[in-house]
Amino acid sequence: MYDVDGRPVRLLYGNHPAWRSFGAGMTAGADVHALKENLVALGHGRALTVDDRFTAAASAAVRRWQQATGQAVTGRVELGAVTFQPGPVRVTEVTAQLGATVSADPVLSGTSTAAAVTISVPAGRTYLVHTGDKVTVTMPDGAEAKGTVAELSAVAETTQSTDGRPPQPTVTGLVTLDDPATGSDLDRAPVQVNITGKSVRGVLAVPVTALVALAGGGYGVWILADGRRRLAAVTTGLFAETLVEVRGDLHEGDLVEVPVG
Repeated sequence: MYDVDGRPVRLLYGNHPAWRSFGAGMTAGADVHALKENLVALGHGRALTVDDRFTAAASAAVRRWQQATGQAVTGRVELGAVTFQPGPVRVTEVTAQLGATVSADPVLSGTSTAAAVTISVPAGRTYLVHTGDKVTVTMPDGAEAKGTVAELSAVAETTQSTDGRPPQPTVTGLVTLDDPATGSDLDRAPVQVNITGKSVRGVLAVPVTALVALAGGGYGVWILADGRRRLAAVTTGLFAETLVEVRGDLHEGDLVEVPVG
């Protein structure tokens, strides 16, 4: 990840921070379990049982790892020699200055290597977006990627509009992409997100403009067949852009009347 006093601080995977040195006589803990998992994954865990205890076998595995990576072979992992993070890290900003004294201030900032998309949903329309909704993300180059709404905040924030309109309350959401490598060549970029709230298959659909209001309530469509024009009552279903799902006395292939102009 970085060097301190000429010594590299290596990245290991785990959900617990490194808060003490690893060595013989230490008490058992979840951090020991994480260290052992990494030693096994790196190919140095021969005859090593992955548990919470730092054993002689763990010390031997540490020595093999140290020898393979050019470290001083001690069988111990000193505090500060490694940093545990949940997974691969993509460095987004280096905040420390070269040659500066190390303190409690952050050295760098990073994110996951998987690309994700942040969306801002108008607070008054959050009922249209749900966790688990499938989305299509259009990239700046026009390519499309599939994804899922993974998170939706329960807190609305007011942000200043860029077009001069009054500030609008919005809810922040997170979209994960089905292919984590999608967009990996982008640091930040504006994208368009189309959210699919509901879908139906095998139904009849007509242009929304074909609907006419009936005197007794509901809707109908004018159908043209055999040179004749008749009005058929329909029950509407899902609306999707310019089309609407309909059920009634009409069939696939029927010609329906729509207004011109």
